[in-house]
Amino acid sequence: MKQILILLLCAVSSNLSAQSTEELFQKYNGEIGVYTKDYHHVNIYYEKGALKASMDVEQEIMLIDETRAAALSVETVHDSYFSTLDKLEAATLIPTAKGFKSIPTTNIKTSPGTSGHVFYDDTKEKEIYYNNLSKGNRTSLKYTQHFRDIFLMSKVFLQNYLPTEHEVVSVTFPKSVKISEIFKGTEAPWLQKTVKENKQTITITWEGRQVPKAKFYADAPAVYYYLPHVFFLVQEYTASNSDKPVKVLSNADDLGRFLFDKVKNINKTTGTDLKAKVKELTTGISNDKDKARAIFEWVQEHIRYIAFEDSLGGFVPREADVVFQRKFGDCKDKSSLLVMMCREAGLDARYVWIGTRDLPYSLKQTPMPGAFNHMIGAVKIEGQWVFLDATDNVTPYGSVPYSLQGKDAFIAHDGTDYEIVTIPVKNASGGIIRDSSYVRIENNMLTGVVHSDFKGYAAWEVQQHLMYMSEKDKEKVFSAITSRGNNKYAQKSFDYVLEKDKQKSLHINASFELKDYIKSVGDDYYINMHLLKPFVDGKIETQTRKAPVNFDFNQTLQYTVVLEIPKGYKVSYVPENEEHNFKGLGAYRVSYQQNGTLLTLKSEFTFEKLMIEESQFKEYNLMIAALQKAYKETIELSKIK
Repeated sequence: MKQILILLLCAVSSNLSAQSTEELFQKYNGEIGVYTKDYHHVNIYYEKGALKASMDVEQEIMLIDETRAAALSVETVHDSYFSTLDKLEAATLIPTAKGFKSIPTTNIKTSPGTSGHVFYDDTKEKEIYYNNLSKGNRTSLKYTQHFRDIFLMSKVFLQNYLPTEHEVVSVTFPKSVKISEIFKGTEAPWLQKTVKENKQTITITWEGRQVPKAKFYADAPAVYYYLPHVFFLVQEYTASNSDKPVKVLSNADDLGRFLFDKVKNINKTTGTDLKAKVKELTTGISNDKDKARAIFEWVQEHIRYIAFEDSLGGFVPREADVVFQRKFGDCKDKSSLLVMMCREAGLDARYVWIGTRDLPYSLKQTPMPGAFNHMIGAVKIEGQWVFLDATDNVTPYGSVPYSLQGKDAFIAHDGTDYEIVTIPVKNASGGIIRDSSYVRIENNMLTGVVHSDFKGYAAWEVQQHLMYMSEKDKEKVFSAITSRGNNKYAQKSFDYVLEKDKQKSLHINASFELKDYIKSVGDDYYINMHLLKPFVDGKIETQTRKAPVNFDFNQTLQYTVVLEIPKGYKVSYVPENEEHNFKGLGAYRVSYQQNGTLLTLKSEFTFEKLMIEESQFKEYNLMIAALQKAYKETIELSKIK
């Protein structure tokens, strides 16, 4: 199969040899290095009547900045049950008058892999250590990746963290195979697509030259949203010994059969201990909602989340009885236990496959295994599905973690019957912070107390961070939360209450001192009462940015600042009240009111957009500009004469 890749690329590779090392130095001056080639060729073929798939990879990186050679000295590739490596070759290429001298790499270490996703298999990381790296030398890596299941072929990115001189991604498949290419990410104008046919096969190729390096942003969603990449899905094929097409992944029906096959043989019986626990939890409860709540909260509290996968364990949940006895499991295991316990209680419960917001794919639009990375449960209460994700130790019954908002949930009834339900996105009332500061002027500084109430996602997010912290570390967290004004904020005391009610609210109290915040001119004081300034540095660079801006959840921020007017002073200037609405984003309102010796500033900000797309950058920046202007306003206190 490597021969296919060589034949496919030989014509274009000859042009590349004309690029001298010196020309590349000049073109990419300031970069660590450059991919001189990045080739991925997927080959779909028949082997003994069965459809198989593999991918040949060939990459070369030339080092430009020798002071940063360490960044290119180690490379990692992955090997697993579903995707095995073959013919791995690595070397350092040293330029000579006649071409390149190849020094093979023998230092390759294998270790257990890690994954940011909940669904993953027994991945092994192969770390490749290159020697003799100096300016102008190149790392060379070649390998073949064999896919065990044609349902689970890898995505291929068409842009790298380094600039790329020559990018080629292609797929060759028999004409008896019908495939779909799913292209995701932002537009890639440097790519050209071609399709070639011969008597037996079709080859689709994406080729790009001088591909710019990818840009990464701390406030962006996962790279799958904006880096260009492609999936190849086999929809159906006709084997040589049959004239009947075999369905693979042409629609959601095919995905449903694939998924239900992974759960159809589990939980055929319920153990005695598990039955007894369900009876204990639901005795005396007459309605389905409270039964489901009791079961969910028990699993959430008593079954520890630990992700561990091996081969098909990446897709098949463990038996509910096993999870119950062990008291730990991954997302599939917790879902297995939840569904089985709910069914034992007489409830209509189902397994649910879903992608977190790390993945931009829709199960309705692109029904494929790559569109999900998580499993939860669902129970039907009064004709409505209630989703149950017990991997989250804080989010209460009836809500889902914010990472699942807006995502398609695939609810399997059996191999042919399913539902795809989009989980709604909570509006700005889904995460509320009400913060009040009561301040006075003492010794030419502000002193005061803070009362903050957190509800919904705003509360649950903080509680997740607090779960395994020491009291000393919690004090630092609360100091960061209550900090306001400037970097001279000093927290003098604090306490907090985590409500045990159904909504799990959070309440924080603190006292503080704030030095060097008040400006005095003669006998007058100038005070900016906006002690908290959300989104103050949020302006988006619009010239080159293509990646969206991501937020965890919609929210409402309500800030109140009450200033005690010093004896002998009066309020001589107060800014005008303001109100702004920003199309598709939210609203901001600010008002000042004096009542006797108290001056109160109330500001409320509602934000209702989880992801700011490029088309909304301008409106978002208008919102930030309006906020920045409001934040600059100060009140004036004058001495009474």
